[in-house]
Amino acid sequence: MKFDKSTRLIYYSRYLETSIWNFKMLKIQIVKTIKALANDSRLNILEMLASAEQHFPEAQSDVHKDGVCLGLIAEKIEMSQSTISTYMNKLESASLVVSKRSGQWTLYRINHSALDELIDYFQTLNKE
Repeated sequence: MKFDKSTRLIYYSRYLETSIWNFKMLKIQIVKTIKALANDSRLNILEMLASAEQHFPEAQSDVHKDGVCLGLIAEKIEMSQSTISTYMNKLESASLVVSKRSGQWTLYRINHSALDELIDYFQTLNKE
């Protein structure tokens, strides 16, 4: 299928608009992620979830696959469940954790793919 010059320009223009929009969305997500990490308690939670087997041996599920109950996180951090819930919502909004409902509990686990993307982004900034 052949396109005339004006059709090709329209498609290229749409491609550029999409690329620019995707780049802006990436930057917005990175800012949201950095803001989520800017709190010491949220950073501690993330570190604990990264090595959940070590920090939550009393969990009754596969913490790596399923996640950790909000109540256990609140006990470890020694904060109220409502505060931890707010922190977890912020981390989830930044795509740093993934939540899963299991009956009356909400289980949280680290989102490794989002962390990998964040690491990749910062590595592109570090190239000489």
